[in-house]
Amino acid sequence: VAQDVGVEEFWRERPLSVSEGCLFPQWNHLRGTHQKRTTLLLEAHETSLLKNAARAHKVTLNVLMQGVWALVLSQYHKNKKDIVFGSMMSGRSETLKDVEDMVGMFINALPIRVSLDPETNIKDWFQGIQEEQSRILQYQHTSLDDIRRWNSLPKDSSLFDTMVVFQNFKGHEKVNMLLNGDNATISWDSYFEERDPLLTVEVELSDKIKINLLHPVALENDFIENSFCSLKEILDMLMNGSAKNIQDLLRRSYNDAA
Repeated sequence: VAQDVGVEEFWRERPLSVSEGCLFPQWNHLRGTHQKRTTLLLEAHETSLLKNAARAHKVTLNVLMQGVWALVLSQYHKNKKDIVFGSMMSGRSETLKDVEDMVGMFINALPIRVSLDPETNIKDWFQGIQEEQSRILQYQHTSLDDIRRWNSLPKDSSLFDTMVVFQNFKGHEKVNMLLNGDNATISWDSYFEERDPLLTVEVELSDKIKINLLHPVALENDFIENSFCSLKEILDMLMNGSAKNIQDLLRRSYNDAA
């Protein structure tokens, strides 16, 4: 019981509202419709530069990409300073009761809040995201239904419209082989309980980083194109080290750049 109280307190200290996570109400009718995958492939030298940027900021590539996606969403919403999106977690937490006796995969998607102060140093900002991610990992088994209940939100409400999934290619190959044999694969898109997010950013890490955007087929092409342009511009600034604070990465709003 004490464990459950600790989990509840943790999430109550991070209040959420539907309006924060549902950034695209105009496209709610497309939720759950047929999706397509649009891809941005970074070259090998760009991948190397991005890895160097992550090391320079002393964060993982996963955290780096989460921050980049928060910036893209902020730019689209005219530099909104508080962004909520979903992040895929393993769900196997040491705080989960009897976890050592459980067998199988634990995959969960949880809401991540990222705040953007234009004056904040980029390195400090990324490290802040990583520190919060480490705290959330202790409670990664939490169900979204519980989070809704603790925030007095309707059970069928969506906590986030977009989600970031980071895939270490070799690691996923190993899991696939252990669970299903050499010729089987796991559909990672299906391992979360949230209502279908409108957009899923899927980052595949191998010799070249591949960034997939899973989105409804009917979604406006301009939005997808501008999202990738904004994302690539931010990545370029991180790779060449030209940005020092958040304001440098939010030089213009998404709509101005369109």
